[in-house]
Amino acid sequence: MIFRRFSALGVLCIATICLWTEVRTHGSGTPLDNREHPRLWLSSSSIPELKTRLAGPVKTQFQDFVRFVDSEFDGVSGTGDYYYGIRNYGFLYALGPVSGISYAHTQAQYGAKAVELLRNFVAGGGGVSGSEGDATIQLFAAGYDWLYPLLSGADRSAIVTKLKAVATQPAGPGGNKSAFHHREIKERMLYILAGLVYANDGIDDADANARLAAYSSFMPALLTRGPHLSRSVRAKRARLSGVPPAAS
Repeated sequence: MIFRRFSALGVLCIATICLWTEVRTHGSGTPLDNREHPRLWLSSSSIPELKTRLAGPVKTQFQDFVRFVDSEFDGVSGTGDYYYGIRNYGFLYALGPVSGISYAHTQAQYGAKAVELLRNFVAGGGGVSGSEGDATIQLFAAGYDWLYPLLSGADRSAIVTKLKAVATQPAGPGGNKSAFHHREIKERMLYILAGLVYANDGIDDADANARLAAYSSFMPALLTRGPHLSRSVRAKRARLSGVPPAAS
């Protein structure tokens, strides 16, 4: 069901736009530096104001979301796209109760349901129909991060193993590839995202740190002119900037 696929992130995006704050992940005093979870899209510092927004400007939409996930709570594991429940129930668990919102289940029950679905997803191989890998990585990432206190050491290690297998090291910009191709950009972002998930957790910090270090070479390349850009992209940038494109 389409609503199941987009509901949690849709509500989160609306609330975050209203909140207009950034969840800083890396650097002094951040969740990553403090070895805290959640750290992706949510953090202990951002949740209070996010809950205020969900209880205010987007209360109606958020109540609709809660009502929907409550309505399929008992049968979601039997649906064809049950894995999106990892994100939906995991979001309710990590967020906690919002004032003025009616729930049919407790925070602990939402967390337990999300863990159940996450374990099924891991056992089933983690495939998402119609996805190029991004949905799989995002679901593993959100599941690990938002449900961290409920996961066993074996759960966490299994998810990290899956993330490392799916979010493999991309080729990066260079050669005759366009650094602006959507798949290449996405692969680089997902590679780094996977590292953010389990960095400093003691499972494979070396791998996580290598992924985070890749930012310095992957991302700035998107902002520079060079032979890795396609001729059409360089020409377009030249028209906008008034600077002749570099020779191929």
